[in-house]
Amino acid sequence: MLWLDIEAPQLWSRSQVDNRNFIQGMMDEAARQHVALGIYTSESQWVPIVGDWTGGAKYPLWCVCCRANAVGVVRLLWL
Repeated sequence: MLWLDIEAPQLWSRSQVDNRNFIQGMMDEAARQHVALGIYTSESQWVPIVGDWTGGAKYPLWCVCCRANAVGVVRLLWL
């Protein structure tokens, strides 16, 4: 499994669209190469880098900081 480490907003482009396109390109290439992929991030890292984009939602999420809703079910960043 290859984990995309999406952190450190200060190291990314200021353009969330450019960042989304870059990450999407990595996901597309992983799919072409049949590489299992996951996303490692936290909400405080993801949002400044890509905004509310849900482009990685089909991949496993290694969530640094998840929240629980009122009934105690963990809510991942893009669910």
